[in-house]
Order: sequence, then C-alpha cells, then structure tokens
Amino acid sequence: MAQAEQSSMPEASWSSPPAPPTGTTVFNWGSYCFDTCLVQKSGLLFLSCFGFFKSILSCFGIDFNCLIPNNCSEEREKKYPPKEILIVHPIKSGTYPVLLFFPGTSLVNSFYSQLFKHISSHGFIVVSPQLYGLIPPPACVELNSAESVADWLLKYGLDGHLPGGVKPDFSSGLALAGHSRGGRTAFALADKRAAYSAKNDAASGIHSRLLTKSGSSDALNLSVLIGVDPVAACMCCASMPVVNPETDFFEFDVPVAVIGSGLGGDCAPKSGNYAQFFKRSKPPKRVEFLAPQYGHMDVLDDNPAGDGSCFSTVGGIAVAFFRAYNKTSPDTADLDAIVNNPGLAPAELVIPNPDQVAGQS
Repeated sequence: MAQAEQSSMPEASWSSPPAPPTGTTVFNWGSYCFDTCLVQKSGLLFLSCFGFFKSILSCFGIDFNCLIPNNCSEEREKKYPPKEILIVHPIKSGTYPVLLFFPGTSLVNSFYSQLFKHISSHGFIVVSPQLYGLIPPPACVELNSAESVADWLLKYGLDGHLPGGVKPDFSSGLALAGHSRGGRTAFALADKRAAYSAKNDAASGIHSRLLTKSGSSDALNLSVLIGVDPVAACMCCASMPVVNPETDFFEFDVPVAVIGSGLGGDCAPKSGNYAQFFKRSKPPKRVEFLAPQYGHMDVLDDNPAGDGSCFSTVGGIAVAFFRAYNKTSPDTADLDAIVNNPGLAPAELVIPNPDQVAGQS
C-alpha cells in the first residue's frame, strides 16, 4: 500500500544569483526553511483505473459516482489524493498560503523543485500534482484531473500530510499556476469553474462538451492565477480556453500574471503563446512579463546549467503578485518595485504592455 513519503531533494548545483538592487527581496531566497513530501495516490490498481475512467466519463457529462456505490471510505479519500502530489512546505509552525502548480507537457513535477523551494522559502506551501505520465491525455481528462486535485486540496487541507503545526491558509483563496500546457490547464480550470458558477455552460459547444464539471458546481475561491509561458495548441484538444463572446475575455475575474519567454520557439507558437493568454485576461488586474533571453524550458532545474536566474525570477514574480492581491492583507510594494524597475530581476525582464499593468500604487 502506498504511503506518504518524506523525501529530501538534492542540494542545488547552481550558484545563487547576485543580490538585486534595493527595492525588493523576492528574488533572493526567503527566510523560511523548507522540506519536501511526496504523497502517492492509491496503490490499488482498481482505484487507479476507477479514477481514470471517471475522468473519461466526466468529459461526456456522466457522473460515475452515481453509477456505483461508494468504494472509498472517507479516511482513504483523505489519505490518498486523486493524483500523486509533490509538496514543498515551510518547516516552521504557522499557516501559509497555498500555490497549486501544474507541470508542463510530459514533465515530472520534481523538475521544478528549485522554483518550488524558492517560493516556499518566502512562506508558501507549493503543491504540484503529477496529472499524467509520458503521454498527455486529452485536455478534458487532464482538466478533470486538475479539478479533482484542487477540490481534494480544498476539502481536506493536506490534513495528515504536513508536519504538526504547519497548516494551509485558504483565507485569500487558492493560488493557481502552471507552466506550458500546465499553464493552459490552470487557465482552463479557472475559466471552467467561473463559467459554471455564472451559469454560462452554453458559451460554446466545445465548452459545454469538453469542459464538463466533474462533481462540483461551485466557483473555486482563487487568489491569483500565474501562467509561466502558457501554451495552447489544438493537439489533444488543448486549445485556448473559451472566452465570453461579448467581451473576448475569459469568464473568471481573478488577477492574472503571465510570464513569457522570448526564445520559446516551436514550444510556444505565437498563435497560442503567453501573449494570447494575457490578451484574453480581464483588465485591470493583469500584468505581463517577458524574459527575452530565456527559452521555454529554462524555468526547470539547471536550465541553463549552473544558473538560478530564471527560476528565481519566476519565483519572485509569483511571490510579489500573490502579496499584491492577498485578500486579507494586500501589499503591492514588491510588485510595484518590479514593474517600475524590471532590472531588479536576476534575469533580463521587460514589460511588453506597460500601459496595461496591474498592481501599481
């Protein structure tokens, strides 16, 4: 039977980037020590198959829970997440906001360990599910898996999976993020739940057929949405999430930060790249960043080798953006500092649309 496993990540092989000029400390390592935990999904084959077929049927509007008796006790459901998850969390007792991060196409969640550690060192719990293996499933299956993890996380709050005294704080909502196709999944999840909450199921045939809710009709309480070079492509139905035909914006009203790469190439074609996601996000709570000298995969561990500038830049932006839109105690100082002086970031950073920037005082 699968057990929650404590794991220690290897020490970073890169040298820490030089301290940025005065203005913000989010690009440096934070003051919180952190640890990692790998929580496996159920090791029982029939339960794994159950979850897979449940996701498939949910694409066609069929609620599998109504067809069979409850085979999972509450305790088992609480112990085993729908998908294997990697958790990076502060060690010190306290309550911390939670960031749910979806990896890119066929990438392992541990490939982002340095990014997760950077964010966690500033007082965050980072949760990253392994939604699938090597071969990507249809986008509707991936989306339903992402939704089930989000619902599980909000329902049980990682109870039993964190050290004593360390607790998640959802008072400002759940922060969503993702890289590449995972970024598209994060946007699609926010858009899907917002659409159902607003009773806009019939926005389009594709929307109502492929983005069918999997057991919950409530809008997710989201704090921010962060896309790390998000990509939408027609392959496997992973197209751009549907926009409101009257406004050309996504349905959800969540602050959005989009971070693009200038050297994305074929991995991030212009027809469905970061700029398209920014364009469809509702103003004024949106901001777009571009790292012109970095590629689509440079946010991963050791890309480029021996240089932490890319993941520390992305991690710093994530921390600053959440702080700016923290519902309980918003603080725009870090985001304002970055927007007013992108040179603070370890990586070269530009603001493609400075007249459409959110968060400035």
